[in-house]
Amino acid sequence: MIVASLLNTKGRDVFSITPDASVTDAARYLRDKGIGAALVLDQAGAAAAVFSERDLVNAIAD
Repeated sequence: MIVASLLNTKGRDVFSITPDASVTDAARYLRDKGIGAALVLDQAGAAAAVFSERDLVNAIAD
């Protein structure tokens, strides 16, 4: 299987948040979109990081 076939099945939408989003807001965003991760875009629109469910679990545990 190649990535293109996955994208054709799952879709090509890119979901993103800003670095100043709260963990709560990021968690709600993941839930509302039904996704497990979101791209974090800096002020210039460049990819700065990925916020994932694992990040959320670590934040709660801390």
